[in-house]
Formats: sequence, structure tokens, C-alpha cells
Amino acid sequence: YPYKQNKPIVEQGAISPVTGKFDPEATPSDSVGSTTPQGAGEGLNTQLSALSDTLDEIPALLGPNGNGIGSNSWVVDGDHTTSGKALLANDPHLAPMLPSLWYQMGLHCRKVSASCQYDTAGYTFSGMPGVIIGHNQDIAWGLTNLGADVTDLFLEKVSDDGYLYDGETKPFKTREETIKVAGGRDRTITVRETNNGPLVSDRSKELDKVGQKAPVSNAAPDRADGYAVALKWTALQPGKSMDAVFALNRAKDFTTFRAAAQNFEVPSQNLIYADTEGNIGYQAPGKIPVRSAGFDGTAPAPGWDPKYAWKGYIPFDELPYEYNPDRGYIVTANQAVIDEKKYPYLLTKDWGYGARSQRIN
Repeated sequence: YPYKQNKPIVEQGAISPVTGKFDPEATPSDSVGSTTPQGAGEGLNTQLSALSDTLDEIPALLGPNGNGIGSNSWVVDGDHTTSGKALLANDPHLAPMLPSLWYQMGLHCRKVSASCQYDTAGYTFSGMPGVIIGHNQDIAWGLTNLGADVTDLFLEKVSDDGYLYDGETKPFKTREETIKVAGGRDRTITVRETNNGPLVSDRSKELDKVGQKAPVSNAAPDRADGYAVALKWTALQPGKSMDAVFALNRAKDFTTFRAAAQNFEVPSQNLIYADTEGNIGYQAPGKIPVRSAGFDGTAPAPGWDPKYAWKGYIPFDELPYEYNPDRGYIVTANQAVIDEKKYPYLLTKDWGYGARSQRIN
């Protein structure tokens, strides 16, 4: 990412070695070091280097991409507006579709009280009772895709009895799922799951090829026919993202806004903020994994080796945020959140390059 040319969202701050929390006023030299051990994954790069061409064949399983896809938002304080009030703008910029993804909606109690707490309006998804992007009487908020790397592919050594992990064969978790087919018969499939997630190679020809073409001669001589491929993804785990939406709808200030964002687990979004008092802010939320053994998620990992298991998630208090920065504005357009030299955790290796965000700046 060209940090010198295109600025990241958060331009200052680091994790305080005293409090262990992200501090917008701290300098990088004060921050804690990376919590990810390095070096142990060097052999993985050579073993899996032959996968690079095959990985290009994987389709966009997790959503649309390509030209024209990219969201943007910005918030400016009253020093930059004719009204003297903070101004917030947001364009989620998803492709048009029928039926529409976004629906304009208000959620208004006749009288706001402890038993009926909503007086909010904005946009939501069809069938959802809360407002995803919008404002209430005190604050406004918007979101764009942060793009955090929350998925990993794991190669799995499988047999009829299960999958190998830490030298032992573990049984698959299996379940049947029925897929309703419009204009046709229901289809029932069996899902096999490892400790790293479901075997997507059972369902995807492209991912099946990844397992077949993975180099096995030096990494696993016993797997001459290749590997199965499992998908580990935070969205496959139960979460509280809808709790976060309702809390955002009720938030009154930056403190309650951040408290709401703490449960915004999946998908990880850039959340921007403005209030009627003229304050502006930003919070990076999300359930973002901490990887180990020098593994950065850019290539599949050996699922049978415990060294490559996720070690938890970045604590919310250590995720980047800003509040009333001196420059008087905050811009998000899928660019890097913060300079990787200033931040000890891996958010992703795959940012938008920042041309759109720099034009907005």
C-alpha cells in the first residue's frame, strides 16, 4: 500500500504499552510489538508456493468484486461547513439489483421511553427491523467495507475416518442441509466439517482443484491425491452484529457509539460518526483473527498443524479509532486503516490502493 502517496484512514495513534488500549495520541515508538511470532512459517512458503497459479482460479465466493465496486464515506466538522455543523456523507456503492439490497426506513416510537427507545431513520436490508445506516436525534453514522482478512483456507489430510489434527484422526462433524430450489426439487447435501470449518472442496470444483494441485511430495508424501480444503470464516460463528445495529440506533454520543460498535463483529466495517454537538469520529470494529507462526493468511495453511490455528481475536480496545482529529475530517473509501508500521496486528494484506480516498481527501 502506498502510504506516502495515499493516506490511511487513521493518521496517528498507537497501542499504549501502559493501558494496552489504542490511544489516538500515542506515537508508534510507544506501542507494543507484534503479538504474532515470526519465523516458524518459513517452510510453509516453499511448500505451498506452487499454489499461487491455482489460487487465481478461485471465484469470488464471498461477494462481488471488480471495477465499480467500492464504497466511500466522509465526515467533516463545523470548521469546514457553511452551517458550522458537522456533516456526514456515505455511499455504500453496492451494485444495483432487483429486489434492491437497501430500503429506506424509519423506526419511530410515538414517545421515546425505556420500553420504546427508537427514533431513527435511514437505510436497512429487506426484512431487518433495525436501521443499518442512518441517524437519530443525536448522532449520525455511516459505514464502508473495512476489508479485514477474516477468512482462511486450510488444507486438510482426510480419510474415510475423519481428518488429521496434531497427529490424531478426528471425526468429521456432519450435518444435512436442504436447499430450496425455485421451480425445482429440493436438494439435500451433506456438509463435512473439521475444526477449521466446513470442507468447501466438497462443493466447489475450483477449490477441489486447489487441493488436488497442492504440492504434496515434500509436504505430505502420504497424500499423493492431494488435500481437502476447509474454510475458516468468522461469519460461520455465532455473533452479536444485530445487537450492535440496535445499539447504534439508540446511541447518544461517541461513548455509546463505540460501545455499540464493540458487537459489530461481522462483516468488519469502517464506522464513521457525527453528532449534533459538532463532534466527529471513526471506529474500526470487527472480529479479526490473530494468526500465529508467521502465517499471514495469504496462502492456505496446513490444517493438521496446531501451530497455524487462530490464536484468538484482536481485542476491541486495541482496534484503531479517531475522535475530533485536528485536521477536521475523516475519509474512508476502502483504503488502509492505519500504517502497518504503526500497528502491531495484521488487519489485511489486501487494501484498496487509496486512489479514491485520496481524491476525497
